Order: sequence, then structure tokens, then C-alpha cells
Amino acid sequence: MVEKYSEGDDVMSNMKNKRAKLWQALIENNYVEGDVPAYDDVESPWYVRILIGFSGWFAAVFMLAFIGTAFEFVINDKLAALVVAGGMILSAYKLLTAKSDSDFMTQFALAVSFAGQALLVYSIDLIHFLSSGNAGNWFLLAVIQSMLAWFMPNSTHRIWSSFAAVIAIIFAFTVWHINFIQAPLIMALVAMIWLHEFKWIQYHKKLKAIGYGITIALLYKGSFGVYSLLLLDSTRYMDSSMQPWIGTLLSGAVLVFVVLEILRRYSIVISGRVSIIAFVSVIILTFLSLKISGITIGVMIILLGFANGNRILTGMGIASLIYFISVYYYSLHTTLLEKSQLLAVFGVVLLLASWFMRYILFKEQGVIADAK
Repeated sequence: MVEKYSEGDDVMSNMKNKRAKLWQALIENNYVEGDVPAYDDVESPWYVRILIGFSGWFAAVFMLAFIGTAFEFVINDKLAALVVAGGMILSAYKLLTAKSDSDFMTQFALAVSFAGQALLVYSIDLIHFLSSGNAGNWFLLAVIQSMLAWFMPNSTHRIWSSFAAVIAIIFAFTVWHINFIQAPLIMALVAMIWLHEFKWIQYHKKLKAIGYGITIALLYKGSFGVYSLLLLDSTRYMDSSMQPWIGTLLSGAVLVFVVLEILRRYSIVISGRVSIIAFVSVIILTFLSLKISGITIGVMIILLGFANGNRILTGMGIASLIYFISVYYYSLHTTLLEKSQLLAVFGVVLLLASWFMRYILFKEQGVIADAK
């Protein structure tokens, strides 16, 4: 037994020495800095982690139910609710910053934080401010959620908080009757985050989670889901006849900007053949979006995901594009024969575009010529 124990010690010692040498080599080549990171233990199986995480939410729900029944005055007093909400969010922050590897504590902290945010929304009475035409508290909620998205050390929390911040801004703009600017503004924010994802490498983990949250909010806005939440007279928040056209053109302008930045990234001359074809395609898509709402959003997300090598983002763009086209297709008041003819025309156009790019454009080495 002693020999076996010694042999095991030698193996662990050799592994530590190899890790130390590898780390030293990385430091000498200026790839990393600091001390050797601690050796991570093997993670639990996924089904065990799911069960533990569920237990954390289960415990949090029971704890919050107990607090709600024992301290009923918190629900009746808006100021007390605001104080309790702040305390719950701060407690969740302390639990998440404890750097604990416990899935139970992480999920418990998330449940407490989300419950605190719900109590916060109740305490500032957002529905009352929406009906009264005051957007101030919606911007206040957006600021709070933006701070949580930046400072809460958890990716799931950052995704949710960034999503909630954008939705709060959408409600504020809805109260101000400027719905047309919502989608272009969110598109510009999504484009700036993903185009500069690796520019601030020290904040990459934060920006990536925030980027996903804002992208989900953009897809939600594109699908008009936010208007289903308005428990008010929707005619009070409708745009004028010109505003939807302005929003579509602004969305097209954001897509042009994204295409321009991607072409610059790959050193393709703006006045070259590939660039001209790309810009003409964007203009056509912009005019199509006047009828098929949301396709500029889906195309932009696909381009950003493909340019960054992000499969999740590309998949989100493809799924959203299919959704937007499907909504348009099934909302047409035409016969099935006319719809099938429309699909056939679109298919032929796509096949011709693919043939042109493969056998004419690329065969003549237009991409290489543009890059030079």
C-alpha cells in the first residue's frame, strides 16, 4: 500500500511539474501572466448538476414564499418592497462573487436575484407609468438592468439583464410613440458588440453574454412579441404612416454598415465587384423588408455570426430568417397555389444567384482581384 501511494504521489508531482513548465513557457512568450492556475477538479455529470440546480431553485422558491407570507407588509408597502428587492439583489451578488463551484448556490443566487428584480418592478409600478405616458421609470429599470448585466459575475444573469434592459428601452420608446427607431437602434447596438467582440479582450466574457442577451431582445422585437405584453389600447402607441418606412430604411442602413465593416475586415476593396454586388443585395433586401418584416435582422445576425465564426449566432440568424419568412408566408391572404408559385420564384432566384457567384464571379477570381 505504501509503494502504491508513493507511486501515485510521483504521478501527481510529475503532472504538476509539467504544468509549471508549460505555464513558464507561455509566460516567456508573453501569452499569459500571473501564477499557475489551480488544478480544477473533474466536474460532476450533467444530470447531477441539473438536479442540484433544480434543488437551488426549489429551495429559493420555498424561502421566498415563506418571506412573502411572514412579511405581508412588504407587498403592501412600495418603499419596503424596494428595500427588500435591493437587499435580495445584493445578497445574490455576494453569493455569486463568492467564487463557489457549487451549482446549488449558483442557481439559488439566480433565483433570489430574479425574485428581487420582480419585486423591484412591482415597487416602482411600471404598469402605472406606462398607462400615464411617463417613460422615466422604464429608463430607470434599463439603467439598473444594464448595471446588473455588467457587474453580476454570471453569464446567465448577464444574458437576462441585458435582454431586460433592452425590453425596458423598447417600452419607453413605445410610450414616446417612436416605435420606428427601436429595431434600427438595437441592430446598431448588436452590430457594435459583435463587430468589436475581440477588441476589448479583457471584457470578452462579459461582452459575449451581453451580446447574446441583446441579440435575443432584437429577435423578440423583430417578431413583434413586445406588443403582446401591452395591456392597453394599442392604438395609442401606433406609429404614423411614414414612420415604419423610416425604420425600415434605418435598418437597411445598419445592414450596409455591417457589410462595409466585414468587407474592410477582409481587406476587400469597397469599389470592387464583390463589394458592389454585396451593397446591391443589401438594397434589395431592404426593399423586400418593407413586405417581409424582419429579414434585415436575420441577415445581419447571420453575417455577424459567420464573420466571427460563431455557430450559435449563425444558427440564431438562420432560425430567425426562417421564422420571419414563414410568418409572411402564412399571413398572406392568397391561395396555396399562389403561395407555391411565389416559393418557386424565390427558389429559382436563389439558384441563379448561387450559379452566378460560383461559376462567373468566383471563376473570374473577382474576390482575389478585389482583395488586391
